[in-house]
Amino acid sequence: MLANIDLYGEPIPPNQAWADEKITVLEDTAQEYTVRERIVAVEEVTEEYFAIFGMRMNGSLLYRLTNVILSDDLRSKHKKGIDFLSHEQLLRRKEGIRVRKSLNRGREVPLSHASTIAINGRNYRRPIRIYRR
Repeated sequence: MLANIDLYGEPIPPNQAWADEKITVLEDTAQEYTVRERIVAVEEVTEEYFAIFGMRMNGSLLYRLTNVILSDDLRSKHKKGIDFLSHEQLLRRKEGIRVRKSLNRGREVPLSHASTIAINGRNYRRPIRIYRR
C-alpha cells in the first residue's frame, strides 16, 4: 500500500506516467531556456494535465516542476539572486528551535497575537473581568 503514496502522503494517480514523461523532458531541456520560458512551459504542462485528467498533480510532481523553474539557482554554486532557507533555518524562523536564549526568542508569530500591543510595548487588550458571587 505504501507504494501508492508519494512523498507528501498523497495517493499516486494511475496517470503519473504521462506526467513523468513530460516533466523528464522539461528537466532535460531546462538549461536551454530562460526562467520566463520555463514558467510558461510548466504552466502549459499543468493546464494540459488538468484538462486531460480533471485533477491536480500530486505533490511530488509539483515539486519536480518547481525544480525545473529554479534549476539555475539550484545548480549554481554561487549564492546570487534568490536565497533559499535550509530546513534548519526554517525551523529556527518558524518554531524558534536552536536559537540563543534571550528575552525575545525571535520566532515568527501571527500578527493577531500582536494586534493589541502598542509601540511602547504595553498590552492594551480589554481586561478579563472575573465576577465573584
